[in-house]
Amino acid sequence: MNRAYWDALADRFDEEVLSIADLDVNGTLRSAIRRASRGHASVGDFGCGAGALLPALSERFASVLAIDFAPALLEVAQTRHHDLPGIRFVRYNLSGRKHFDQPVDVALCVNVLIHPRSDIRDRILRNILPAIQAGGTLLVVVPAFESLLHTYRTLVRSNVQFGVRRSTAVRDATELYKSEVTSVVDGIVTLGNAPTKTYMYDEARHLLMDAGLEIDRVDRVEYPWVEMIDDAPADLGSPYPWDWLLTARKPV
Repeated sequence: MNRAYWDALADRFDEEVLSIADLDVNGTLRSAIRRASRGHASVGDFGCGAGALLPALSERFASVLAIDFAPALLEVAQTRHHDLPGIRFVRYNLSGRKHFDQPVDVALCVNVLIHPRSDIRDRILRNILPAIQAGGTLLVVVPAFESLLHTYRTLVRSNVQFGVRRSTAVRDATELYKSEVTSVVDGIVTLGNAPTKTYMYDEARHLLMDAGLEIDRVDRVEYPWVEMIDDAPADLGSPYPWDWLLTARKPV
């Protein structure tokens, strides 16, 4: 993981990085956190960033580990949320060579398994899994490749409604697709300036099932159109762009 990159980003993290916690149109992620907290006392926010989810976690869990690799981001999170009860801030390299050794009942992993290299993604997941108690829960949020395709088609529809010829709208959306999608097979897409791993529905499920987890449910965490389309028309509504949210259990 590039600690220097994330440290440099700390002061403008809110502007540069899509925070699904703040943009969740239907409150889907917070509902999942509420369900996961039943009967569980501790949670680890793996890759907590600037700490957007810490208030919701502190409200539901007696013990919260806010975990990130970048000291500057941890400092931002701690400054913002130092008054919340039960939170401990931990610096840890998710893609390092050591498993996380502080057990939790629930692990949260929000847009962390998105590195373009599969070996790094695999290492991150392998490092988190041993920390989850038997019978515990893992909540994973990852970008949806299907949502990207939905966005291109919505662009075409919107442009046609504004009077653009359909052939022109399709051509423009296709050019955008070519400039953003680095690999269809691997689901690597340039989001912002960063190559990012996106997942199709079944791919996301098998990621966790192959790791020995049991899938409880898969939800969509929807966010506003303006995050995907500059100057998005105000009347663009549902279905919004989305990330996949997977709730999985570690067998007893």
